[in-house]
Amino acid sequence: MTAIGPPKDVPPERLFRFLMAKVPERALVHRIAGLPDIELFVRAVPGAVFEALRDDAALPDVPMVELSRTVRSWMAATLWTRGGRLATSGDELGRLSARVLLALLGAWVEAVNLICPTFGRSDTRAWRKVLVEGAVHPSNERVAERLAYCGDPLVLPTKIAWVTRPERYWSMPPDELLDGHVLCFEAARKAMGVK
Repeated sequence: MTAIGPPKDVPPERLFRFLMAKVPERALVHRIAGLPDIELFVRAVPGAVFEALRDDAALPDVPMVELSRTVRSWMAATLWTRGGRLATSGDELGRLSARVLLALLGAWVEAVNLICPTFGRSDTRAWRKVLVEGAVHPSNERVAERLAYCGDPLVLPTKIAWVTRPERYWSMPPDELLDGHVLCFEAARKAMGVK
């Protein structure tokens, strides 16, 4: 699988802001023929969710459509309506016609690649570079500064160290942080010169 870099047509400051949301989400810009006229959006999930779905999808695939079970599972985990998830599993999503599913895939890929970089499937070096640019942008400087200093002092016998605590910025448990949050945290620290 090719590592996915940040979208080239989105300014760095906007990418930084997209990923700074507690749960980044993006409305699908295309209406999908064959689906009810409902608002669909993609919601970011932790990279570990993508990896677990990849593991689960290693089971023999039922040939419902041309899309692999892994991709259908990823789509099901991230596709939402205002009332809840569009489908509870990749197999349920696979019951859509191939034409509808392929149209949905195109819109989904565009949105998920924008708001859900993960360590397992993304070009993190390229994301880090762009997010540092976004963090130093005047519209994000103050937020980046607050994020960069999330942590606790640790008093040791010979010095004071700093324990980073990015989860505090989003008020969530550490295991719920998204990979995009971690990338923003790293970018903010670099942009602000915090060691």
